[in-house]
Amino acid sequence: MPLSQLSTFQNEGAVSEVIVLDTIADAQAFSKANSAPYFVLGKGSNTVINPDSPIQTYVQISPDLLPLSHSGTILTASAGTRVNQLTKYCVQHGLAGFEFAAGVPASLGGMVTMNFGCWGRELCDFLISIQVVDHAGDVHTIPLADLEMTYRSSRVMRERWIVLSATVQLSASTPADVHAKTDDAIQTRLAKQPLRGRTFGSTFKNPPNEFAARLIESAGLKGFEKNGVQISDKHANFLINTGGATFQALQDMLALIEETVAKQHGVRLEREVRLVQ
Repeated sequence: MPLSQLSTFQNEGAVSEVIVLDTIADAQAFSKANSAPYFVLGKGSNTVINPDSPIQTYVQISPDLLPLSHSGTILTASAGTRVNQLTKYCVQHGLAGFEFAAGVPASLGGMVTMNFGCWGRELCDFLISIQVVDHAGDVHTIPLADLEMTYRSSRVMRERWIVLSATVQLSASTPADVHAKTDDAIQTRLAKQPLRGRTFGSTFKNPPNEFAARLIESAGLKGFEKNGVQISDKHANFLINTGGATFQALQDMLALIEETVAKQHGVRLEREVRLVQ
């Protein structure tokens, strides 16, 4: 499958196999049967894949693995559920709390894995638990307390788990209020971030008491482009595939940014984007 269909950065190349798991039983059977390396992928909005990676099998969870449902203000959804599906459901049912993620081209499972956050909020602020399949094919419910969620990280990144679903605690509101806040978040995000371009979101984590975008911009790199990879002139912590970008071109740009910022500011930036190498 072409990487243009797996990652929002849409770099050149393809991978051999993409498996969509439609049911929990499918996920259990896959885990039991596969000892070879594989990578669990959401919408690919924070991941860039090397087409020459020895990992050539990619797994995605269907949004229909579990139906979107709620009891009171507690919502449960498949890990494959897209953010726009979640926000529409929350608007329809007057469930508040998820508006901060509106407009992000991600899946719930991917957001859980990296503990997505922005504007002072993180997914762990309202996550109750997740359901996973382990490498032996057994299903477990893992509570928030056991997920070791920190800034842009979680235990999920280190375990051989396939996340099936997540349960979150939202709050009661009105459809009109949730709609207004959701629309405001989308408009704010579009005004500040190049989401119409082929980008994977934030490139680097923010250092303590600092912003990666400010460091990159003050190093004179904002808008710089090479080999189809551009440092966005709208937000310096976003990289854009302007056409024909390869995995190597991305790696070269990441190294350039890291070296330049370290030289000028004495700060070693830590990558937020996940590279499958």
